[in-house]
Amino acid sequence: MKKILRKEIKQRVSQISTFIPEYSSRICDLIIQSEVYKACRNLLLYMALPDEVNLSKLISQAICDKKNIYVPKVNIETRNMDFFQYTVYETMCTGAFGIIEPSVENLKYDSGNSSIKTLIIVPGRAFAFDGSRLGRGKGFYDSFLLKERQLLEDNVVFCGAGFSVQFLEALPLETHDIKMDLLVNEKGFVTKN
Repeated sequence: MKKILRKEIKQRVSQISTFIPEYSSRICDLIIQSEVYKACRNLLLYMALPDEVNLSKLISQAICDKKNIYVPKVNIETRNMDFFQYTVYETMCTGAFGIIEPSVENLKYDSGNSSIKTLIIVPGRAFAFDGSRLGRGKGFYDSFLLKERQLLEDNVVFCGAGFSVQFLEALPLETHDIKMDLLVNEKGFVTKN
């Protein structure tokens, strides 16, 4: 079922490919204007693949706002994902799955200080109106988010970012799937059921 959904959503996104830059810009603006962004000190976000919401505008603003910005690096052998401080795009390299990643020499994100407000922008293949998220099937985000929820509790917010064509009424969920606290697409923040 999940494989079929991933394929269907990939097709939907391909049909709006010319609008991705415009929609991505709108989504970034919405996040930047949100109270949860203004309140956060740590901002964890992803480096977008061509069919995902491009967050470069958000990164630029977060640099101006002096947020602590971290982006993921995947270790395929250990099946682990860690976040490292974003410095400049030019110092990044292509890593696992063709995704732009930071150097391991950058400062590693540490959620040890649970009093710091943290916002995590999460990609997804699909989202549902109850906060459910369907990833690409590798499970890297679910295991990372589970640890963050346990460590930071109310001081972390998970925000799923996608295009409106990626939103469905419901998704098949498994016990390890982590729900988002907020959802956003180019039309605005999505009210959860």
